[in-house]
Amino acid sequence: MYKRVDKVYKSFGGKAMQSVEEILKSLELPEEDNKRRKHVLVVDDDVRMLRLIKKYLDNDYDVATAVNGKVALKFLQTKHTDLILLDYEMPIEDGPSVLKKIRKDEKLSKLPVVFLTGVSSKEKIQEVLQLRPQGYLLKPINRQKLLLTIEKNIG
Repeated sequence: MYKRVDKVYKSFGGKAMQSVEEILKSLELPEEDNKRRKHVLVVDDDVRMLRLIKKYLDNDYDVATAVNGKVALKFLQTKHTDLILLDYEMPIEDGPSVLKKIRKDEKLSKLPVVFLTGVSSKEKIQEVLQLRPQGYLLKPINRQKLLLTIEKNIG
């Protein structure tokens, strides 16, 4: 901090700054330092799948994992996420029921949700598409397709 202030002082030729606005502006971080990494919550009951997806995303995103829908909903009560990758079939609370609760919650209703699942039944897919997820990717997950889907939804 002192080095930064000293640098600012020197950049004004060693003269005293004229306004508070100049001081505050000079102390702002460069734009790239201000950007926070986007956060992705991955919800799947298969721990191996959680590890794999976390590995795929760790370089570009902050990643949290939940082993079922109930844990995910509890997480969302207190934490922020930018996107949810949600498995369809899980014990305790399945993906469609989690998405219904998210859509009913005013605070979470606009949260992008992408299904990651092995469920390819036409009826189940149509049922879940009525809930308007932002994507539906079939397992096994293609890393490039996953990254493109996330990028398209949250940058």
